[in-house]
Amino acid sequence: MRNIFTLIAILAVIQVQAQLVKESGSYTFHQVVRAAGDKVDLYQKAEQWAKENHENTKNSIQFSSEDRGQIVLKGIFEHHTKNGMSNVAYLCTIQIRNGMYKESYGDFRYMKLNGEELHFEDKKLKGKSQILEDTHMKIVSLSASLRDQLSSQVMASEK
Repeated sequence: MRNIFTLIAILAVIQVQAQLVKESGSYTFHQVVRAAGDKVDLYQKAEQWAKENHENTKNSIQFSSEDRGQIVLKGIFEHHTKNGMSNVAYLCTIQIRNGMYKESYGDFRYMKLNGEELHFEDKKLKGKSQILEDTHMKIVSLSASLRDQLSSQVMASEK
């Protein structure tokens, strides 16, 4: 019975951590996840995930080091508005250790149809609540796909 309460408490903490929040004036999303495998295995799976989930990976990956267990990449996704489509850009950092990884998303920017970029913290950004909601949903989806990739037993290239 005690184990069930411990599990519920851990899941509640993970849910609290996995939110798009404003920290020190900037919107961020951080999550630490336990994953079976050593650092090298998890790194290779994370690198594969980056290639599969970020278009134009050559320009998307800003930094990648198996020794450090770190991948930093730029991402972008479409945001649909009443006036058409715009984009949201972000920076994603994945830090890998034996048996766990930390994913962080930040530096969110809204790219208006006229080419203007506004950071999420900018007071001129209109419709922020919908943009934040859509961004949160996209990041949660990316996070789930990363978790699925890192928990897979066999990498796609080995099949």
